[in-house]
Amino acid sequence: MPLGYDHNEFRERLRFAIRKSAYDSDTAVSVASGRKPRTISNLFNQRDRAPSADLVSDLAVVLDVDPGWLMGFGNSGSLHDAETLETLKRANQQLQLAINDIESIRNKRVQPSIETVISWWLENNGRLENCAQILEFSDIYRIEEGQRTVPIKLGPQSLASQTLKSTDPKAMQDFINRMPDDQIMHISKLHYECLRDWEYQMRPQRIFAVVSEKLTLGMFYNRLIVPVKGVKGDRLIVNLAQLIEPPKKIF
Repeated sequence: MPLGYDHNEFRERLRFAIRKSAYDSDTAVSVASGRKPRTISNLFNQRDRAPSADLVSDLAVVLDVDPGWLMGFGNSGSLHDAETLETLKRANQQLQLAINDIESIRNKRVQPSIETVISWWLENNGRLENCAQILEFSDIYRIEEGQRTVPIKLGPQSLASQTLKSTDPKAMQDFINRMPDDQIMHISKLHYECLRDWEYQMRPQRIFAVVSEKLTLGMFYNRLIVPVKGVKGDRLIVNLAQLIEPPKKIF
């Protein structure tokens, strides 16, 4: 809502617009706007509840008023005061830009932060659910005691798949096999301890990544690993890696 938006002013204008409309009840307006029957009643009863931008827009269409007017721009005594027309137009443009920005943010695929992944893990008690965007940027591994960690799924936008130009777990397995043994055992040990203790771990790591026979990269990244329980009850590792500095070509 814009600077200066007033809850009481919005409710007064909404009541006025409903009285002037062809609708005979708050419920009818709520349903006509595509919302639940008690949406408008709740707006009136919950004094500190602010409407979303898209709700204001939908109500304005149903009631045939300008959304800027509902939000408090212009003369409160008239639905369409000619003196405030330009103000209303500007307010409507600002509202539409805000709605477009919100939709753009909703649709944009952004790498989740370390804090976001940790919060998701805690809220879901380690269950591998409600995490489509997280898995888009993360990889999943399986590990047994005394064995090497095994990649089973690469996120399409994870650091591994972007580096290898592939989402095939076999490509990641080949990549691991080319790493020095001490690096492999270090990662495997961390993955196993994470599952054993059922605690997330976060730490930076610097590695030499042998991408191909002709390309080796020096990579410094921050890695978050969390233990999860899959849909079949299997215990797995979700690995989110974020670069700390750009990769450097070694040779």
